[in-house]
Amino acid sequence: YKSLFRQESAEKLSLISNRKKHRSIFVIQNFHHFEEIYVKLSNKIFKFDGFFLIVLTKGGINEIENIFQLLWKIQIFNVNIVFRNQNGRVSVMTFIPFNHAFNGSKCSDTTPVTINEFQNGKFKNKIEDFFADKMKDLSNCQIRVAVSGNDKPRVYATYLPNGTIEFHGRDIKIIKTLSDKLNFRINFTYMGDIGFFHENGTSEGPLRTLLD
Repeated sequence: YKSLFRQESAEKLSLISNRKKHRSIFVIQNFHHFEEIYVKLSNKIFKFDGFFLIVLTKGGINEIENIFQLLWKIQIFNVNIVFRNQNGRVSVMTFIPFNHAFNGSKCSDTTPVTINEFQNGKFKNKIEDFFADKMKDLSNCQIRVAVSGNDKPRVYATYLPNGTIEFHGRDIKIIKTLSDKLNFRINFTYMGDIGFFHENGTSEGPLRTLLD
């Protein structure tokens, strides 16, 4: 890919042009240097669903997981880290937030995973697979969907005698179709009137449990 800009230091992050960066490369020494960049990461400068490559020159595996944890907090997931491991090999690591490698699945997983190694002057795996598609299967993890109530014809909220709510309508069908396709569970969160937000589908009034 053609490089669109060059960044000399974290201090200049806010001074780069108005165009959002879709592909970015950071060369850092350790986790402390990454923190200097992290506090200035802004979706006004970078596309958080873009691609990020970090070259870690002196850090270790523990620092890599700390970096992944911070990036996942702001929903940056297309990120790879290149570093030299204890055996002297240059490895490419990433994280799989919805990971099938565990019993059934593991959600919000930031464990570093080796996806490539540089050996004998070339990468072991195809460079075309450098950034994996991490969102095609969400491993039956739970995704929160905010619902504000009746918004016909998109959403119909039916209040039942037992204090629960059933949601129907065009948008609910779309969400359920996406749930089946991408393999995730839905957690409907009722937002109620303007200014009110109820966590995990509960509220203080007669509304108790949300049904999908």
